[in-house]
Amino acid sequence: MEFDELYKNYLPNLKSYLYRLVANTEDMEDLAQETFIRAYKNIDSFEGRSSFKTWIFTIAINLAKDHYNAKTLIYLHGDATITIVGIASFYF
Repeated sequence: MEFDELYKNYLPNLKSYLYRLVANTEDMEDLAQETFIRAYKNIDSFEGRSSFKTWIFTIAINLAKDHYNAKTLIYLHGDATITIVGIASFYF
């Protein structure tokens, strides 16, 4: 199957899945596009030990984790201590 066919077949489900993870249309679109760019660039590393869907969704999950790790929550405590938590720890 050609890559453009794979793109057409898997994009709708991938976008739906990513939207459930990030709950933001713009972020979902960016992550879906980046997922397919990475898949296209690394298609030679796809060994077929899993389905293409599993492989591409794994790429998407890793990108979503990176997306959330780039965002952090900072808690200021009454005793003047600070706790910094990556948002990804709440989702993954």
